[in-house]
Amino acid sequence: MKNLAFVCCLLAVVLEAVAGLPERERGDGLLVRVGAGAGFANQAGTGESAWYGPKQKGNCGFQYNVDVLNYCRSLGYGVTFRHYLHSRDIAGSVPDLLDEDVQVMYVAPQFSNIDKSLFFEGLTSNIDLGVGYAHYKSSGTVGRYAYDAPASGFGVNVNIGLAYQVNRHLSTRLSLSGEFYWFYNLHDGNDYSFESPFARRDKLKMVMIIPQLSVAYHF
Repeated sequence: MKNLAFVCCLLAVVLEAVAGLPERERGDGLLVRVGAGAGFANQAGTGESAWYGPKQKGNCGFQYNVDVLNYCRSLGYGVTFRHYLHSRDIAGSVPDLLDEDVQVMYVAPQFSNIDKSLFFEGLTSNIDLGVGYAHYKSSGTVGRYAYDAPASGFGVNVNIGLAYQVNRHLSTRLSLSGEFYWFYNLHDGNDYSFESPFARRDKLKMVMIIPQLSVAYHF
């Protein structure tokens, strides 16, 4: 009972101290952010396809992401995970001349800067920057023949956003993410036994623009 009473008293002291902290310091700590957005991967660079062909610039895929960040004053550090998915097809003389499913998975340490001095209370801006490992996979059919082309590489992500603090634990965020990926030896080890109407790409330099909407929980 004495130990329980001591813990309760200690907890009360900690809560009272946290409540008395300035707003900037009170916002410090762990943040988990989950977001999603439309990924435009064919506007610049090589595009997302493992084959040379029409880039279909207007097409977009789907990306979701999870960020875990720990803030101390205006600086944060943590990790980000992003997963991009897109199915695309090009019709030709045979059904689905190219039917391609593209995935990009990315995990990286991430650093963040937050600015709380904006137009009104509760509105903040921040910039995230990360560099890490990326995995690419293109699979599907060329003509009537199945193929699979995985590759490993690295990526860089830059994210600029505006967040609104709904309450002590919850915030929403609208952001724009620029992501850059490099992949090499896409078809390495594949001994294709068919003639493709498209030439193979050996490497990709992807540039992806992604408007995102996310929700964060502050611990």
